[in-house]
Amino acid sequence: MLSKNPTTPGPDTAPPQALSWSARTADQLAFVISAVASPFLVLPLFAAIVTAHHASTPLDFLWWGAIAVFCSTGLPFLYIFIGTRTGRITDLHVMRRDQRGGPFLVALLSSSLGALLLYWIGAPRQMVALGVAIVANGLAFGLITLRWKISMHPSVLTASALASALLVDHRFAAVLLLLPAVVWARVRRTRHSVLQGCTAILVAAGVTLGVLWAFGCGSPAPDAVAATSTLAAPLGG
Repeated sequence: MLSKNPTTPGPDTAPPQALSWSARTADQLAFVISAVASPFLVLPLFAAIVTAHHASTPLDFLWWGAIAVFCSTGLPFLYIFIGTRTGRITDLHVMRRDQRGGPFLVALLSSSLGALLLYWIGAPRQMVALGVAIVANGLAFGLITLRWKISMHPSVLTASALASALLVDHRFAAVLLLLPAVVWARVRRTRHSVLQGCTAILVAAGVTLGVLWAFGCGSPAPDAVAATSTLAAPLGG
């Protein structure tokens, strides 16, 4: 009987170097996806898209856009950035749940101010609805965070895609196809679990669609709702 060479890699084994390279590549990809899908990039981008669609003049775009972006993202980012510099917060994405209370409170107050300002200056109903949707999501996720850590990356992407689909063009719902990659990246970086990512998608979808429909912005979009549920279901399974 021929003896099996123990040094010969079998079909189910791989050299340590290959495994190490594969792990490094996955980690780097997860980092890039997390950076690109950062709420600090996604939210102002889609807010600018919605503003550009409804603004009738360049001045309106600059005025409404400045309020929407600064109040929804600028002030919260400034608070978190100062927190990281002073040591009160560990990182810009606020990885630790016990450090998220302050940022959520600031985000809730500043986004509420933004929604009120948009209403006060006579911005279109769609812009006010977007502001209220941001406030409602902030309130929902802030309350959840009191007891449980939930992922903001997929939640902000979900809310932004659905808001743009209803307020600008239904084809923005295709952005939802990126959600599995975002959830994978957050899990790969050990920031969240699959359940936390999937729950964030469903909560953001429910809150965003509920607020926008309440404002009469668009009609119930079965395709968008079905896409969100379909994407979240296999991730949770």
